Amino acid sequence: MNRSNDKSSFASATHGSRLVAACTLAAAFVALAACEAPPTPQAPECQERRDCEDGFACVSGVCEIVRSTVGDRCVREADCGPGQTCAATGYDGDADGDADTLAPSCQLAIGRATGAACDANDQCASIACSLGHCAELCLADLDCRGGSACVGVPYMFSPRAVDQFGGCMPAAGVLAVDLPVDDSGLVHVPVPTHALSMTLVTAVGDPSMLVGMTRLVSPSGTLLWNTPAATDAIAIEQPLRYTPSTETSSVMLPSSSEAPLEPGVYRAHVAAWQPNAQLARVLPRVHAIFRLGVEGRTLDLNFHFMNLSEHACLGERTLSAKRVVDKQSPWQAEFLPAWRAAFAPAGLTLGAMTFDDQVERPELDAVRPDELGKLFALGVRGRAALDVYVVRSIYPLGSLAAVGGTPGPLEHRTTHSGIVISADALCVLGWDDFGRIAAHAAARYLGLYESVDVDGRHDPLVSTGDTANNIVYFRLGSSPELTDEQAAILRTNPVLR
Repeated sequence: MNRSNDKSSFASATHGSRLVAACTLAAAFVALAACEAPPTPQAPECQERRDCEDGFACVSGVCEIVRSTVGDRCVREADCGPGQTCAATGYDGDADGDADTLAPSCQLAIGRATGAACDANDQCASIACSLGHCAELCLADLDCRGGSACVGVPYMFSPRAVDQFGGCMPAAGVLAVDLPVDDSGLVHVPVPTHALSMTLVTAVGDPSMLVGMTRLVSPSGTLLWNTPAATDAIAIEQPLRYTPSTETSSVMLPSSSEAPLEPGVYRAHVAAWQPNAQLARVLPRVHAIFRLGVEGRTLDLNFHFMNLSEHACLGERTLSAKRVVDKQSPWQAEFLPAWRAAFAPAGLTLGAMTFDDQVERPELDAVRPDELGKLFALGVRGRAALDVYVVRSIYPLGSLAAVGGTPGPLEHRTTHSGIVISADALCVLGWDDFGRIAAHAAARYLGLYESVDVDGRHDPLVSTGDTANNIVYFRLGSSPELTDEQAAILRTNPVLR
């Protein structure tokens, strides 16, 4: 009897770890031949659907073709076979002759692919144009490509018929998209379910013209803003505090307890006015900026120093881009720590900073309110950050800070892009107070209205109260405070990262 053959037969009858055990046992009796190593297990062909080609599904580690025919019901792209896509088809649920309810089905993949730019649903193979891009239908996050999440996306059959589908969208970050404006100035603003904030920006490109919304209605039908009539009181009560502005204006939701952000489709009416207050023929451009998925926590800053040499209240401590980076300077030792401490209750930190001198614009060393646009135009285009301008004085004398807008725009170099702080503040206040003044102005730029303004009007945030220590009280308090509601609004601003 050939023992070597016996051993070979014994080994071939085993698999995996049993093969190793068998080799060990055989070697104990026979040392004539070496046992062969067990075969390496074959790696799975796929782990999820995205590992397979379009029209195939991952089943037990193997890509298998999906069998479907045109017209089959589907809820996600994975339900449809090669050459087909899960499309946002619909049916006439109220029998008025027009489709109004989604009933997705497998259709031939004719049209623009997922992610392609679009202006209308019928341009996309999926028949779903979401915020300027062709969307892919999904059921869960695993149906979406890396960095995307399956979220509820509004779908408009018509202005009166709105449904929702599961679509793949960026899971987190800031998304900006231009929105079409019809001939009457009406804009539809779709808000997905994972949006934390929506900033609506109107722009006309002429600094002499006023631009903004005339009306805003929420998806649930609540009238949030309507242009006050000439007979209305100055402090008209509306759920949303908002004022149109020159050249460009911004409004952010949520902004108060009375105006939370809702998923669905907002209806905004926009317009522009000539300097004589007559309605302009030109319609403004409109775009929406969304913070998606994750709150912001870091505010980056670009500091711009006007010529502050020989300022009476600075003396030899003149502020400049070179001097403020010295770790021993009052700027580093007192100003920035006070600003950080004011923002800390909101969980916000100050991030990357740049510094530059603007010493060749003497006409802007001291500024009037009507000159702020020229000052803000000095900003440098680039990453999202808050532009902070340090000037000698702000007129009327005694003004210590000015804000481009509440909220201010995400873009640089508009007539409202930044905040201004006056070195005159150091004539009567310390460097830590100077830092709190900057924090007050920044909080307003990020979306907080003054808790109480100089005319005694109160902020619509229910929780704010009228304490003089609130960070946005019109007069500087001894210890800045933030409510939880204010902090939540700050963290949703798209300027943050």
